[in-house]
Amino acid sequence: MRNSLLLGCACVLAVGQFSAAADTTGAMAAGLPAATTQISSSRDLIRGDFALMVQQLQLDPNQVERMIEILKARKIALDAWEQAHIKRLSELGRLKLEPAGSDEAMQARAERKELQADRKKLLAGYHGQVLSILNDGQLLKWEQFDRYRKVARKFTWTDFDSKARDKMRALCDAAAKQLHGLADPDARDQIIDQLQQDVENQVLSDGQRHELQERRARKLKAAAQQGPASQPAAENPDE
Repeated sequence: MRNSLLLGCACVLAVGQFSAAADTTGAMAAGLPAATTQISSSRDLIRGDFALMVQQLQLDPNQVERMIEILKARKIALDAWEQAHIKRLSELGRLKLEPAGSDEAMQARAERKELQADRKKLLAGYHGQVLSILNDGQLLKWEQFDRYRKVARKFTWTDFDSKARDKMRALCDAAAKQLHGLADPDARDQIIDQLQQDVENQVLSDGQRHELQERRARKLKAAAQQGPASQPAAENPDE
């Protein structure tokens, strides 16, 4: 009975939730899910990507229960991390507002970036534990879904028709198959870079490609005008 309740509660979740409202609009334009409903008690933990996994991959009751146990541990660890660092992060948030280029501002940004990377590493570890409950077929399906989502988020500024979305999804599915189980970071970067080029050349219209180039040029010009401190970081091809 408990397993049935677990699966039933998990599966009533509406699909999707992205990390920012700006992503939601673009995701909908790209044909991705747009919202997730929270669930009660310990199942409140199954939100965002975890809710998507339950729905998209049709996890069985045992997998759902294992996910909940991992997410409980994740919440405890995250709460402890935030309790240890929240005061310092708040201080750094004020210090980074000092005049650009000042020692205080630069040191604050560097320390804040280091703390944020530490938090991201903590979350990534638990995300990996959740992925470990998936079988190989489910993992590939999730990687295909996630690859499509990552690519679609880069084009939130435009709309795609159903034919373009289908083409982009097919390209992402093929790339995800190549990436599946591939650990070599250089090889992964090559596949991801090629996927980006394929989407730009095969999915975007001439007008969209022109707009993309203009957007990139404006971004570089704005960064150059604001000086080295505001130069955009090198793009992570896996984002």
